[in-house]
Amino acid sequence: MMRRAGRGNCFLLLLLLVLSLPVISNTQEPVSCTAHFKLGIGEPWPPFFMHDNNQYFGIDIDITRLIFKKLNYCLEIVKLPSSARGILQLKRGEIDFLNAASFNEERAKIGWFSSPYRSEAMRIFHHQKNRDKFQISSLYELQKQDLVGVVNLGAYYGEEFSYLMRETSFNSKIASVPSVEQRMKMLELGHVDFVIDDIVPGRYYLRHHQNAMLEMASYAVHDNPIYFLFSRKTVSPEQVSLFNQVILRHYAEIEAVVDHYLY
Repeated sequence: MMRRAGRGNCFLLLLLLVLSLPVISNTQEPVSCTAHFKLGIGEPWPPFFMHDNNQYFGIDIDITRLIFKKLNYCLEIVKLPSSARGILQLKRGEIDFLNAASFNEERAKIGWFSSPYRSEAMRIFHHQKNRDKFQISSLYELQKQDLVGVVNLGAYYGEEFSYLMRETSFNSKIASVPSVEQRMKMLELGHVDFVIDDIVPGRYYLRHHQNAMLEMASYAVHDNPIYFLFSRKTVSPEQVSLFNQVILRHYAEIEAVVDHYLY
């Protein structure tokens, strides 16, 4: 009986030792976060954000994680049906912030813009056989032609585009498709005549689909800085200021993330 009791005590001691060992997490979040933020993202937009087996990555995701690591913040990614839905949920305070945001006055009314963390260049992509139709110097020239295009209406394409969509028949020639893969595939198959998109995902698609016979027009639709956009309902100006400090102090590291995906 004494030997059985000894074995029981040894087992109990071993169990207590095992339970006292630190738990190793398979997440990349800090052990103790000073703040928790919900990031809303829409359809995949390679190489800015992509996912594989619920693992999110890409230029904007990696930059966000870099900044969060510096601040010891925890990040939760919330999948949205589109980037346009993100603006609505940000306004309601259902998510805390968006990345890849262009500045405009309407968005500034519902959120705080960070310092810019990268740039965006909107260009027109078309089929090589239609090259002559895209030797243009304005979107107005494009609007006068009998051509149909696709964009992501959650993105910002500049004041010229906004004016034409608001004041002319251009909006009847433009459809919104949330996925860049779908937009470029529609162009490749001849379902539309052009796509307006950022130069980075556009070239990324062309590099991975070299037989698509697509190319980029020289006309610059819109160039602008890109920001984080934080909800006024859930994020304080002081927290945005901390983000800005990290962006400015570690901009070289942010640029290295971009270069990693482009070169």
